[in-house]
Order: sequence, then structure tokens, then C-alpha cells
Amino acid sequence: MASTNFTPSDEFLMGRWSDATELIRQADELRSKLAEFYSEVARAFLVEDPRFDLSRHMQAGSGSLGVGRRDWPATSNTNFVGLWLERIDLDSLVSDEALAPFAGIWLKPAAPSPAALEQAIARVQAAATSALNASERLEMITEFPRAYRGYALGFEFLSKREVLRLLSTGQTPVLREHILNAFRRLSKFTDVLNETLSVKLA
Repeated sequence: MASTNFTPSDEFLMGRWSDATELIRQADELRSKLAEFYSEVARAFLVEDPRFDLSRHMQAGSGSLGVGRRDWPATSNTNFVGLWLERIDLDSLVSDEALAPFAGIWLKPAAPSPAALEQAIARVQAAATSALNASERLEMITEFPRAYRGYALGFEFLSKREVLRLLSTGQTPVLREHILNAFRRLSKFTDVLNETLSVKLA
């Protein structure tokens, strides 16, 4: 029979079990509270811009927050073409290794092949000349890490430190406006997306 050895850290935790379980409960409660805040902001954007009728917040993973249209392509109810804000979950925000938050236009569900995806991305990026002002074009991101290849373009969001500061100092109305502004900027591409998605991608 295999033996199980407990380490000093295990013994330390067992000696403070009630405190540990209470911390876990509070952490879960905080995650749920943050998820509801993000979801409420996305719903507010749908009210503000009736061209959009779909929103999702994924509490697991990187806490992605997205808005889109029900007639845009989707592979699931959490993976649809739309405007997304990434890396805003608490685990990412407190991690030194995690990427900084960013907002972008996710196109991958619309593309049946890598070539089709590149074609769609090129169309959206080409539209930036007319959709964005000069300052916005300079801030635009077009290169993404492997896990995020499928984004046509994006913009940096607030730093992790700043998001945490706003959350921890009772300034959620300020953070709410930053999130709405990120969606507003990306929504300038709505007509371009409609046009791009109306063309069959091979």
C-alpha cells in the first residue's frame, strides 16, 4: 500500500483549517461579485448601443468579457465574433507573469481555415484608416501571442495595477467607464464587421 506523507506546509494548513476555508469562501465570493460587475457593464453597453444584442463574461480562464451580435458567427455561447476585453480576472491581475489586459476584435469563429482568418483580419485592419483617428491608429495592436491569434486588432487597456487600484478603492464607476470606452472604440468597426462577415470566407 502506498504511503501518503504530509509536508510541514500541509500540517500548517491543517492547524488553521477554519481560517483557510473562510479565506476560500471569501475569495469565491469576491470572484462572483467581480463577475457580476463585469456582466452588468456589458449589459449596460447593450442598452447604450442597440446594434449589439449578446454579451458574455467568462469567470473561468482569463475573465474574458465580450459583446457581439446574435447574427455574427459563433462556435459556442462563449466563443463568438465580437468585441472582447481580456485578462481582467483577479488571478491575471495579481500575477507578475500574466499578460496585461487588452481589448480587441475577435474574428476566429468566422473563419473556416487559417487562410480565411487572415483574409478577414486583413479586411478589418485595412478599415482602421477610416474608422480610427491618427492617435488611435498609433495605439492599435495587430500582433498577438499565440493564444490570442484570431484577434483582428486591439488596444491596451488599463494596467493590471490600475485595475486593481480602482477595484480596491471603491472606484468601480471609473472602471466601468473605462470598460465602456473600450467597447465604444471597438464598436467603430461594427459596419466593417457586418460587411466582412457577409462575404463567404473560404
